[in-house]
Amino acid sequence: AGGEVLEAVAPFGGDAFVYADVDAGALFPFEPYVEQRHKSQTYLSNDALEAEEELKRILDLQATALSRRLSFMGAEGFVVGVSGGVDSALALLASAAAADKLGLKREKVLGVSMPGFGSSARTKNNARALVEGLGCSYREISIREACEQHFRDIGYNFEARRDAVFENAQARERTKILLSLSNMENLLDVGTGDLSEAVLGWTTFGGDHLAQYGINASLPKTVVRRAVKQAQERFPEVKEFLEDILDTPISPELWPLV
Repeated sequence: AGGEVLEAVAPFGGDAFVYADVDAGALFPFEPYVEQRHKSQTYLSNDALEAEEELKRILDLQATALSRRLSFMGAEGFVVGVSGGVDSALALLASAAAADKLGLKREKVLGVSMPGFGSSARTKNNARALVEGLGCSYREISIREACEQHFRDIGYNFEARRDAVFENAQARERTKILLSLSNMENLLDVGTGDLSEAVLGWTTFGGDHLAQYGINASLPKTVVRRAVKQAQERFPEVKEFLEDILDTPISPELWPLV
């Protein structure tokens, strides 16, 4: 009020609401409050120590948001589609941190690997190693047979064609699996898509851009990578797997391996 902070809530506290008595007469004449601290024009600070704290805060914010959403919904845990890439790695780490915050066993976080036509052994192994290394529940469900049946149903020659039909069907099948598991086991489906993908349109309508809570949606992929690297300090038990995930070339792995 008039530039004076009356009440504030501690970051990541249990109570998300703040109340204070305001003297309406003191608001006239009113001058908007402007924070005096200089803000960097970059997404993260150019100062290495400040950037380190900001990256830690990203994971804390995600975990707090997920824990509150889960509490409001009355759900029992989280489900994350794990691909062996950085986006799903960060979503899984945030879900594990949220489970810790809520006092839940990490088994309440279900990581689902859904290998398809182009899934490599490296990404499949890293996905499983990360989930199990965190102490979360792991499940593997291949999407190949379901997609092939879908292609036969619509009269699509998947043996000869490689186009948007072939690629998008895989993304939609994965989303269907995650949402069905969410309904069946009372879990919150945590999205993995990042801001860079949304800006570029590198998502599938009815597929990977859908989730019940897309916690990476405001993070460019460059920031996601840095957040995952920073998280190695918080999750040393999976450091080696996170290192290999960071070293893996970025690919949707939709086309068959040659």
